[in-house]
Amino acid sequence: MAQIELEPTVIEILFDLQIRQFCAQFLQPWMFQRTIHSHLVETLISPDFRDRPIDLKVLRLHMQHTYTDIYSDDWQLVEDMYSRHTPINSEDVTAVTRIVSSFIKNRIMLKGVDLFTKGDVKAAEEYFNRAGSFSILPDPFINPMQEGIIEHLRIRDLPQGGRVIKSSLGLVNAALQYKGYKNGDLIMVVMRPKAGKSTFMIQEAAHATDQGFKVAHMFFGDFSEYDGLCKFMSCAAGEHIDVVVGAPEIFKRKCEPWLKDWRVAAFPAFGLDCNEITSYARNLKRKFPFDMLVLDYDSNIRPPQDAGMYETGGIMYSTFKGFGQQEGCVVMIGCQPKLQHWNEEVLGFASAAESSRKQHAVDIMLTGGRNEKYRGVGTIHLPLVRRGESAGFTRVRFDDRYSRIVEITPVEYEKQIREHKDTHKKESGPDTLVDIEGMSFQDKATPKAATG
Repeated sequence: MAQIELEPTVIEILFDLQIRQFCAQFLQPWMFQRTIHSHLVETLISPDFRDRPIDLKVLRLHMQHTYTDIYSDDWQLVEDMYSRHTPINSEDVTAVTRIVSSFIKNRIMLKGVDLFTKGDVKAAEEYFNRAGSFSILPDPFINPMQEGIIEHLRIRDLPQGGRVIKSSLGLVNAALQYKGYKNGDLIMVVMRPKAGKSTFMIQEAAHATDQGFKVAHMFFGDFSEYDGLCKFMSCAAGEHIDVVVGAPEIFKRKCEPWLKDWRVAAFPAFGLDCNEITSYARNLKRKFPFDMLVLDYDSNIRPPQDAGMYETGGIMYSTFKGFGQQEGCVVMIGCQPKLQHWNEEVLGFASAAESSRKQHAVDIMLTGGRNEKYRGVGTIHLPLVRRGESAGFTRVRFDDRYSRIVEITPVEYEKQIREHKDTHKKESGPDTLVDIEGMSFQDKATPKAATG
């Protein structure tokens, strides 16, 4: 009953021409439970009435001609609402629009609840996601001369503290216009299976937490939470993965400075679609305001319902891009290359599976491949950087046992290949701890903490 009582207030607001013109596109008759309210809103937002002041007599004649279930008592309600309406001052437009926005958001949520109780979980989830991101901006345009607006926009685009999230690779930071990741960035990481895709994304997550940012990490199919946790601790502590697996509680204490800002969840392959993923992420963000969301990886995410194979990548990536923009975070997602590119070291712009659809939403495309003569080294390439310089590349060493990818010089790259030309199948790994560019994990993970 309380929900019906809100309807007259919203309709009184809609009698104002300025509000009606702006809000008409967001309103639907089904949002109003009382029949007369639904008919009246349908009329007010129609092309015949949306863009002109309301003449009560004309309105009545139109509705009587259009609807057969309007009675005298109903029309009295319309006249009462019209009589209570007063013109809305320009300084009150934002506050009044917020009232209408809140009403619409509430009705979208209730629609989702109704569908859920009827067993249509898929449709309900779409309404829940829409409600979570819905808002109306009375004036979306920015006046660049407004006092303080530039700083406001800068802070809005950047993660907490007005800082970019630095990548663990100097190549990435140098290529990006802002010298790091910012809110709304969608990063696609393209590598073949077992080439270091998960390692790189875990390394980026660890590096983000090392800077004081919060990260949410979701695995689909390939990793359990324990797998991801051990690999994360191996990277953060700079320790052999076998040692971490043998003493996880010790490394939990050792890696507390990074683990406290990291959350992890694992799901079966094809267990979730993109809308369900963003729903889980949105719920987590309310209690754990993460700055980066890592998704590993897209091929194990269930395609959206009724989407063809060609459309799947575009829908999925657009959904994740929208989530990052609305929620204010960086989104990083793993992707496999097309089969014909699996043995290439330098993967290009068109190498990603369904690349033409995905690239519409992607801000940064990072690819990686291993050298065919020695798999312990390879190349990281940036075929697409939307804000910055594309086509840069760097040579790297894959320290697989330590869950790290480390930039090396071209001279070191060639040296490694020569030294291992007869042992290219042998797994690589350093004899000593090697820091990732830009971080110094062992400064925090002290031997004292490890033995506590």
